[in-house]
Amino acid sequence: MLFFPPPYPDELLFSICSRYFIRSGNISYKSALDDLFSNRSLTTSIILPSGIGSLVKNLPPYSNIDERQLIYRHTLYLFYSAFLPPDRAKDIYEAMCSSDGKGIHGKSGVLASAVPQNKYLRFCRDCMNEDKKKYGEYYWHRSHQLSGIQCCLTHYKPLFDSSIKVIGSNKHRFQIPTLDNCSTNKSVLDGVSKKAQKDYIDFCRKIAGNLYQLMDQPFKHRKIEEFHEIYRS
Repeated sequence: MLFFPPPYPDELLFSICSRYFIRSGNISYKSALDDLFSNRSLTTSIILPSGIGSLVKNLPPYSNIDERQLIYRHTLYLFYSAFLPPDRAKDIYEAMCSSDGKGIHGKSGVLASAVPQNKYLRFCRDCMNEDKKKYGEYYWHRSHQLSGIQCCLTHYKPLFDSSIKVIGSNKHRFQIPTLDNCSTNKSVLDGVSKKAQKDYIDFCRKIAGNLYQLMDQPFKHRKIEEFHEIYRS
């Protein structure tokens, strides 16, 4: 590639690739997939994508972006692998680098989790306004896509579902946030009492630091037996 958009703070890799698609002038998603991953059949997973090794090889010669930076800073790998055994966390990392991402969501525990997965990409209106003023455009934030977290961890206001499906739609696609696909007036906490909303947001204030730590810093992977002993203690 002749260029690649510089990543923004807390930006999903899917979002960076979507901004490339817009700027590249490609008229089809598959052409952009060919540019980015040298693979027109790659599924553009949002949370735990694969093909990152090929993407790094295709970056411009002057780029200093590597696999570790993209996986650690622009996917939810650290969050979903934090409490996994070391060998399984390594397998997921290697699968994300490879062009074959089969089994990533199974190994990560996402598919078996009791916490419902988000059906749509989420956004915070305050973040969107700030991003537009600072960067001149909108982008998808990683921290807004955490399953079970219903408010922005920066502004502590309810998140909103966009119209962009996380799963169940065209698997070869790139979509940036727009005023059209982020036009809903109904937050994900609508229908919850004001007191319950306040209690929930107060709870998020307490755990926000821990969530950011899980997203941004490699966790010491332990064997499952060690976790048993820790919980017993």
